[in-house]
Amino acid sequence: MMEYPSLVKRIQAVVIDFLLILVLFSVASLLFNSLGEVADGVRIGVLVFCFVLYEPLFVSQMGGTLGHYLLGLRVKQHDAPADNISFLSALGRIIIKGALGWISFLTISSNSEKRALHDIVSGSLVCHK
Repeated sequence: MMEYPSLVKRIQAVVIDFLLILVLFSVASLLFNSLGEVADGVRIGVLVFCFVLYEPLFVSQMGGTLGHYLLGLRVKQHDAPADNISFLSALGRIIIKGALGWISFLTISSNSEKRALHDIVSGSLVCHK
């Protein structure tokens, strides 16, 4: 039987990912400052990776972000739990999560699979490894 993580566990994963992104962004900023002249495209690329592509890439390719992995969680397709969600679904998932913020998590306690609103819309579910 599949087990689903609590709201607290999911928030912990979000916090871990936020801290990892913050460290990555800070290291990149320090590196750019030490190098002097860095093309704007490179700076924008790092910004886009950190705040837009990190989660969709990891979720679609590895089944979860580093925060998910550290806590033993995985993001899978609701209709095919053995499979990762697609990159486009993962991108839509983060856009909805970002737009709604904590409101998206309000639905977790209202369904047996503990799916957040962004999970429902993207066709994903979060489960224990």
